[in-house]
Amino acid sequence: MHKLFSKLLTKATRPAGDVDTAVLGDLVSRAFEEADQDRRRTDRSIRLMVDELEQLTRGLEKTVQQRTLELDRRERELRAQSGRFEAAVNHMSQGLVMFDNEGRVVVCNQRYLDMYKLTPDQVRPGCTMMDLLLQRRDSGTFEGDPTKGSTQLMEDLKTGRLASRIIDLPDGRAISIVGRNTPDGGWIATHEDITERRRAERKVTQLKPDEAPLIAAE
Repeated sequence: MHKLFSKLLTKATRPAGDVDTAVLGDLVSRAFEEADQDRRRTDRSIRLMVDELEQLTRGLEKTVQQRTLELDRRERELRAQSGRFEAAVNHMSQGLVMFDNEGRVVVCNQRYLDMYKLTPDQVRPGCTMMDLLLQRRDSGTFEGDPTKGSTQLMEDLKTGRLASRIIDLPDGRAISIVGRNTPDGGWIATHEDITERRRAERKVTQLKPDEAPLIAAE
């Protein structure tokens, strides 16, 4: 401010060395007007920036709200789909267990747990084939070496050699297992208790020819 006034004072000084107060007053007035105009222009620029920031903020808030609503909707849909899938899987008459490409459990239904006398805590997502066989050995539904058994089973499943097989459990039940590879390199296996079916088939084969049930001609 002092520098500005010094410049104005120099401009208002006559050659004789005295100050023309009228000129000085006019210069000072103009300087204040220019300063006021600059201030108003600065204020307008600041207001415009504030308005733009407010509009941007409102736009971002609206976008965030829309994205949040969309995410909530998708999450509800996924939960609903997951619930339907879980209900469908757990109402299957067959036991089902799915493995990823590293041989770890992805999903297992209740029928599978009941079939091998296991609990959900024993067969959690992420456990391995050997973990399953160890649990089955403890529950009395598997005989043999879990390490060797899991290695052989995984190799057979991955190479497709175990498309279908029947195993006999220590308690006398017969289980039909069908394994299929999945596109991601894992596999899925269904387990069906065919004990009664096998018993019925054996009874039929043991009947004498004259004891066989009559079958009506078509």
